[in-house]
Amino acid sequence: MRQPLAPMAAGVALRTVMSVDLTAQFGLNVADVTPEGGSSQLELPGPRRRLARPYLGASAGPAALAARVVAGDGRPLPVALVGAETPEVLPLPVAPVAMSARADGGVWLLTHDRVLHVDGESTVATTVPYRAAALAGVRKDAVWAVGLGDAAYISARGSLAGPFPWTGGLHVAGSGDALLAIDPRAPGRLCAMYPDGSTEVLAEWPSSDRFEWLVSRTDRCTITISGATLHCRTAEGTSTIAIQSAGLTEPNGEPFGSARDGDNVNVWQADGTRTQLPLPSGAPPVTAIRAVARSGRHTLVYGGDFAAWYNGTRMERSFDVDDEAQEREVFPRAWNLAGQPSVAAYAADSVLLSAAGPAGAVLIALSLATAGQPGR
Repeated sequence: MRQPLAPMAAGVALRTVMSVDLTAQFGLNVADVTPEGGSSQLELPGPRRRLARPYLGASAGPAALAARVVAGDGRPLPVALVGAETPEVLPLPVAPVAMSARADGGVWLLTHDRVLHVDGESTVATTVPYRAAALAGVRKDAVWAVGLGDAAYISARGSLAGPFPWTGGLHVAGSGDALLAIDPRAPGRLCAMYPDGSTEVLAEWPSSDRFEWLVSRTDRCTITISGATLHCRTAEGTSTIAIQSAGLTEPNGEPFGSARDGDNVNVWQADGTRTQLPLPSGAPPVTAIRAVARSGRHTLVYGGDFAAWYNGTRMERSFDVDDEAQEREVFPRAWNLAGQPSVAAYAADSVLLSAAGPAGAVLIALSLATAGQPGR
């Protein structure tokens, strides 16, 4: 029997794909999303007040990129940003529940009871009455509309094939013409559905993780996510990396990513260089402490009720975080991953991270590569 390949540490690179000041461009401000008194939400250490910035909901089709504009309270605006780096603003007839970019400059958008093709002039070119909860773009500007128990294939011109029975859930991706997902009933089993309704098991790997979801699949790599950990499976092996935050460094605007790694905080720079910041012995043992701000040699790490400033790899000062400290010292500087999900498919062996911080909302491409060192 063939033995599974050992996981390896991921080599990474980070690149800013889209950066927008949503306050200046759309008048969106920080939202107070603190649960009302008496909420059954799990009580976590740290400040009770919850503040959230507006963010971008990424939608990358096989040959295009678009983003929804979402207020901090989770309310989408009736507008799309189309294209990378200097995106064009595309007004939409309604605020989209979900969206999929088309290569012709338009988008597919999902409402509560239909799928619309809106062209590059903001005209509704096609209306397909169909109730769904998710979209997955595929080649030739087609799209899959996915519900909890069925899915339908919609061609670029709006012809509908299906609906077909679907048990793969809503964490889906498109590849070629196919709709893909990890079977919720069988962890590690990657399934596909084709436009004629036929199905196939594409791959299987040993797993007992029912919360591992598919992000994307290409000829080179199958990318999945479980919690904050990304897995990139190739013919050579499986590389892994945990990402709990991402943002832009001051003053040069270079992207960074970060996550806790045991008694350290990993900080990844744009070129893939990793710095490890040692946590003090009294740091909370389970909290997702990560870097949330970087300025020159200085890094702010934060998680729960703990925060600390580092100069290089040396901790200069730690402090407890309550509501006052959050509003005075942490939140004005902090970058956080934003949206559910905050990770979306992109090209080849890459994913898009949606992050929001003091300079606005960004989409950061995180490129994963299999390195030669064993991972954890």
